[in-house]
Amino acid sequence: MQEAQIAEKQAEAMRKQADAQKLQAEVARIGADMANKNVATQNTALDAASKIALAPSITPVADTLLNEAGFMGRTENESMQAQSARIAQEEEQAAMEQQALAEQQALAEQQAVAEHEAAMQQPPLQP
Repeated sequence: MQEAQIAEKQAEAMRKQADAQKLQAEVARIGADMANKNVATQNTALDAASKIALAPSITPVADTLLNEAGFMGRTENESMQAQSARIAQEEEQAAMEQQALAEQQALAEQQAVAEHEAAMQQPPLQP
């Protein structure tokens, strides 16, 4: 009975080791694919740069094609992020100002009620 349990645990350990080796192989394959894609991207970028250097007049056409395809350069992306951050900050500032105004209004109303109550508690003036 105990030998069967030992054999079962050894088999489980071997399955886990095989699974780990499969995962390591997959990680290595993904790393190699990424390296290949990076090299291909660099080659494409160099090819485009050399074409632009030889014929600078194609730059606006290429930019238009990229923009129409939805491409955003790093500078455009950073600009959009900065603009979004500014808008969020302005909205937060407006919300804080609105809250402060509401608090001031509530305080003024409380003071008016307190003054009215104080006036109601004073005895009427005798002529």
